[in-house]
Amino acid sequence: MNLIRAQCIISPFNRCMNNKTVLMWYKHVRAYVTCTIKEIMLGEIARKRERITIKGWVRLCRSQKNVIFLNVSDGSCASKLQVVLPASACTKPPTIGSSVEACGELVESSHKGQLYELQADTITVLGDMLDSNFPFVPGRRYSLEYLRKFPHLRARTNVFQALLRIRSQACMQLHKYFQDYYYTFIHSPIITSSDCEGAGDLFTVTPKNKENTDRTDDQRINDFFNSPSFLTVSGQLHAEALMSSLSHVYTFGPAFRAEKSHTRHHLAEFYMIEAESTRFDNMEILISSTEHFVKETIKKLLVICQDDLSLFDGFVPPNHKIALDDFLNFSCTRMTYKDAISALEATSKKFTTYPKWGEELQSDHENYLIQMSGNKGLFITDFPAKLRPFYCRKNDDDKTVAAFDFLVPTIGELIGGSLREERFDLLLNNMKTFNISQESYSWYIDLRRYGTIRHGGFGMGFERFLQFILGLANIRDVMPFPRYSGSCKL
Repeated sequence: MNLIRAQCIISPFNRCMNNKTVLMWYKHVRAYVTCTIKEIMLGEIARKRERITIKGWVRLCRSQKNVIFLNVSDGSCASKLQVVLPASACTKPPTIGSSVEACGELVESSHKGQLYELQADTITVLGDMLDSNFPFVPGRRYSLEYLRKFPHLRARTNVFQALLRIRSQACMQLHKYFQDYYYTFIHSPIITSSDCEGAGDLFTVTPKNKENTDRTDDQRINDFFNSPSFLTVSGQLHAEALMSSLSHVYTFGPAFRAEKSHTRHHLAEFYMIEAESTRFDNMEILISSTEHFVKETIKKLLVICQDDLSLFDGFVPPNHKIALDDFLNFSCTRMTYKDAISALEATSKKFTTYPKWGEELQSDHENYLIQMSGNKGLFITDFPAKLRPFYCRKNDDDKTVAAFDFLVPTIGELIGGSLREERFDLLLNNMKTFNISQESYSWYIDLRRYGTIRHGGFGMGFERFLQFILGLANIRDVMPFPRYSGSCKL
């Protein structure tokens, strides 16, 4: 029996319970709790005969004269559990896709390729397949594009189940990384009055029932929050506020962009992980920390999620694993924005938009620069001040800012970051240059007014991170219910 796991289950109480008490509690609860197939495959259920109950969906059914063999999946891992039951245990074999509950004895299997099997004596069909219009035929592999048509059902397929488990584990590993380095996890608001990026691609928040909304004296509808409010595009500014006392913070939550973009790398709703720290007081530390964060997290996921990752082999380019290994094993290249423009101007390659200093890099520019750097990660630094938000720290040349874009193969920009302008007067000058209301951002100015400190941070799109690891071409394949311009299904 795995006592460590048992203690984790009751962590709020384990300080006042000894190991013997924990073991008794675990055995008592086990008699009433359904086992997961993952627990079984990890050996966390006793290897000797033990009566257990599992619930899941039938993936395969083979009937013989006196016995029925079922492959059952509960989604907890990539493995299926073979359930063997006498034909007399049910009036008819369960149909493929139906949900079942099976009870019996778990035994070590003598068959190659499976560690355990359940010798069931009872089985109950919990939910049958009521018609034959289910969009996925057992044993057939479908394109990811086809699966997108059924966002409510695609989790029934092996590959999308694997995606969801990888997504879950990636969340946990990202949290673990920051916790291991003593960051405090914070919750930034989803509804905000701030436009962090300054791009104006915001979703406005307004009540559906405007009859209950207050009105001004001239009967105009008064805003619910008494000021214009939006869905957040970033938690950075609020993270800076809390960093100003906690030193090292990160936030992980949804962000929203009202961009009418249909590219394979954009969503209207996505998740962002953002870090702010006083450790990041110069660009060298900020960039090195960003690279370490990405690579260490990916390395752990490649080990933890081996079985699930293997299910994507048929959906990605054949050289994806080699390219990912190269990314992990070689240092990322660094290049200033000025040098990037010079390199683009020097090549004979034709671009959709001619590269010009003071203009944003386009996707074909980024792809060329990544190729030029050997298809490794590429940090582009020191952008013109007018191309980056008001909060970026000015460099000594007074023309550029201490900001970077981290570009990776096939994805383009994965992370953006910068040193934040901590100098009171220079921040006010930046806000004036960008025509940003000091009244609206008075709270942000206060962070510099009262005990300012040099700091920096970065933000990473979680779905792009998953895209990069998996080698998938379309970001809609890594989001359970993707939202984008023209589509908000379910």
